[in-house]
Order: sequence, then structure tokens, then C-alpha cells
Amino acid sequence: MPTLRKPATQMTHSLLKPAMAAAALCVTAACASTPSLPPAATLSFASTTGCTETISAGTAELVGIKRRQSSGNVITVLNTESACQIVNGTERPYALYKLPGSVEISTIQAGGVIQVNRLFAAEVMTLDENLAPVRTFGPDAFLHRGGSWSVFFQSRDNERYVAVRANPDLIGDVYHFTAVADEDAGDSLSPQRLRVAYSYEGLAFARVFLTTPAPVGPKEQ
Repeated sequence: MPTLRKPATQMTHSLLKPAMAAAALCVTAACASTPSLPPAATLSFASTTGCTETISAGTAELVGIKRRQSSGNVITVLNTESACQIVNGTERPYALYKLPGSVEISTIQAGGVIQVNRLFAAEVMTLDENLAPVRTFGPDAFLHRGGSWSVFFQSRDNERYVAVRANPDLIGDVYHFTAVADEDAGDSLSPQRLRVAYSYEGLAFARVFLTTPAPVGPKEQ
């Protein structure tokens, strides 16, 4: 089964109520009307499809931006069937995002989506057109932003891809954060102190912001 993707519309929520976070996994039209809670954090990883020593361009998903829009995003379910890379003998699932062309990119956000029971243990890396690493962002660069744990950075001219892959150093740890009410969504609860476990599996995403609205659509990017 291929990796499932959809626009990251769920990342705007801030109060991680069970029903809302469970809905984040509803990535196909075949979802049940009452989605089940996401599984617990996975503390080990063994690919069922095989891993490679290098990141493969064939796994890339374009972060397409609609014409006249100023941003676009993609969310990816990472599991044992996803692409993965062997780094220092450890299998690390990853999502590879191709940045759009024919547009002027301002900033990029990437990382993991917070779920009820788990958080993808993300490490973010930018790559050039030959998939050579340009920059790597570790835990110290990540912040809690809405419903995500992510990095936010200005794009460089030589960066053509963004990879979000598992960081095994985080597995076994727990992320603590405060969820605040989203008044626009009608939430009225007091801020809540929450915790989720870092996981090898979960939801990764990349979001691209443009300096000016896109003059062309995804097919031309």
C-alpha cells in the first residue's frame, strides 16, 4: 500500500481533543464516520519494503501551490511501508518533499503533526537538486506551532528538497507542551498541559510560503 498523503488542514487546531486528533488520520474517502484513536507510539522500526542507503528522488512528493495562492502543504503518513534510509545501521522512515519551481519561496515549515498518543520524532534536512544535504535541523530548532512540532526557516537558492525523517535519538522520550484554546474554532477550555511520546511512525508534513502569489499552478511548478 503506498504512503497516503493529503493537505495538512488538520494542523490549524490547537486544543488536541481526542476526536480532533483522531480525525487527522482520516486521509482517504473510505474513513469511517467515527474514526478510531491513533495507535500508540512505536518505539522500534523494521521496514516491510526495504530501506536504501541514500534518499531516493523517486519518493518525492511535490509541495504544489495553486495558482494565485501564497502557500501549499503536504502531509504524509509514515509507517513500516514508507520509504526509509539506513543511517549508521538504523532504519529511519522519511518523507521527501520537492519544492515548487517557477515561484519565489520565502519560508518553509516542516516537522511532525501532534497526535493524541504520539508525535513523529522528526529531523528535517534540506537537499540540493542532486539530493546532497544542505542543512539539517535537530531538536533544538523545533517549536510547538499549533498542532505541529516543527521548524520554520527561510529558503536558500540551492535548496530543492526537504526531507522529514525519524530521529532515533528522540525515541523513548516524551514531549511536553501546552495546548491553548482556539477561540476562532469555538474552544473555551483553559490551557492544558499535555504530553505525547516520540514515535518512529506518525504524521510528517512540509509547508511552503511564497513571497508573492503563484503565477502558475502545480503542473507548471
